[in-house]
Amino acid sequence: MIEDDLDDVLLLKESLATAKVVQIKLGHAASLSSGLIQLAEQDFDVILLDLNLPDSSGLETLTTIIKEFPELPVVVLSGLSDDATTIAAVELGAQDYLVKSEIGSSILVRVLRYAIERKQVESVLRISEAKYRALVDASPDGITLTDMEGKLLLCNQQTARLHGYDSPEAMQGINVFELIAPEERQLAVQNNLKTLEDGRVTNINYTLLRKDGGRFSAELNAALIRDAHGTPTAFIGITRDITAWIHAM
Repeated sequence: MIEDDLDDVLLLKESLATAKVVQIKLGHAASLSSGLIQLAEQDFDVILLDLNLPDSSGLETLTTIIKEFPELPVVVLSGLSDDATTIAAVELGAQDYLVKSEIGSSILVRVLRYAIERKQVESVLRISEAKYRALVDASPDGITLTDMEGKLLLCNQQTARLHGYDSPEAMQGINVFELIAPEERQLAVQNNLKTLEDGRVTNINYTLLRKDGGRFSAELNAALIRDAHGTPTAFIGITRDITAWIHAM
């Protein structure tokens, strides 16, 4: 707990003393600097943070903590339930907040437990995302994600290479229909409708365009992505350059 008001520290300790479901060991620091030292020297599961301290104030207190210890969940201690700064703190990465005057053992334990669990889930998701991203970037095929109108949301490096762009970021926002030869765009529209109906299309051949106007032959497989309610939200596509294969025929 990083808090300079000793009355608030005592209030929280009293709440912890009445918590019978779980035992919580509390460390305390009265300033941000001393809190950072303790966090560096000991292992903690969660940080209870007052934003206004003798050596730091407002959201800067939170951003400093998150920058130094991004793996630890932070619960902000607030004097008001609708404090705009507290709400902004949650948007910046705090897991939750506690209103000091309303701290009770059951609320305290629940908030701390959920904060720890959410942070653990976030860590797992980050690791999984990094692994999938590495897999996508290593793919010899172009991989794209587009919205329902065909606007490119993201792609891998191979997609950029196929179409003659310097980076995937340079392609964001492009409508993928513009990457198809004009004479085949009507076919692409029909296949897009088929993907909506059937959920996927496979082994579709197109003539695709490069940034400089050059052309190459490609095979496309696409699938529809739905949200938890079954509503279509995006398309994922896999593009393979088959120019050499066609010329060899």
